[in-house]
Amino acid sequence: MIVKKAVEKVAGAWASNAPSTEPAISRILSDEAKNIERLVQGYLTMYVGREVLKRVVPGGV
Repeated sequence: MIVKKAVEKVAGAWASNAPSTEPAISRILSDEAKNIERLVQGYLTMYVGREVLKRVVPGGV
């Protein structure tokens, strides 16, 4: 569910100017990796909860 929400959010943001070639997609994903990671982390915090994540994610959140 969390991955699905993240993919929908990213796809929606890029809908108007989505890259059309594999190298362009790879470059954008690489450039945006930190932002995508923060997005997924936000969804994890929202749906799983910060206290649970502190126990299961190395280094905490």
